[in-house]
Amino acid sequence: MAEVYGEKPKKFTKEWWPYYWMYYKWQTIGVIFTIVAILVTVYQCKNREKFDLTVTYGASATIDQSTVDKLEVVFSSMAEDSDGDGHPNVYFQQLNFANIPGTEETDQALQTKLDMGMTEDDSMLYIFDGNELAIMAQRKNSGEIYMNVHDWLDDEEFERLSEEEGKIIFNQEEIPIAVSIADSTIMKEHNINAKNMYVLVRMNYKDEEFPKSAQRSAIKIAKELLK
Repeated sequence: MAEVYGEKPKKFTKEWWPYYWMYYKWQTIGVIFTIVAILVTVYQCKNREKFDLTVTYGASATIDQSTVDKLEVVFSSMAEDSDGDGHPNVYFQQLNFANIPGTEETDQALQTKLDMGMTEDDSMLYIFDGNELAIMAQRKNSGEIYMNVHDWLDDEEFERLSEEEGKIIFNQEEIPIAVSIADSTIMKEHNINAKNMYVLVRMNYKDEEFPKSAQRSAIKIAKELLK
């Protein structure tokens, strides 16, 4: 690159800054986006309202806020009172990936936010579109992040869905981690096109009641989404 620009200027001199910006502008913007996403996510995690369960929706299609509010009510009626405050409440977190040229930095920032959210005890249920699911399924550790569908779905239902092409999705290690909710009654009742949506339940490695309860709620709602 220095040959195109000319002789590479000495770092941090007046001549060096235009050189740096010409060749490293987009990399710099991407790093800034990622750092901001991390800082915002850390701040939100520390200061956000506590929920009994967080359902994370990662997809390109946006769900309008009024529908999100209704889904939260429906899901809350199915959830356990994990924190014991007498009011089961579910948060529907919507992360919309554009997945088009020119939005790579923004999408990466959202991906970072999604990944960091997995450290929260209440973040146990995920709904992804096909593109986001493909990203997750390609990760070598996805079988350690998401529950094996065998472990939360009864054998008869698993076998039934296995007979339908595209209903159960496997990762690179051939572990079933997601199930299609294309025919979900709940989604249809809320006028959501779920033909390219899949549900996943996160693994829990903590021997504490709160994450155990949140995971039980996630499993119950995941099963309801399959009806």
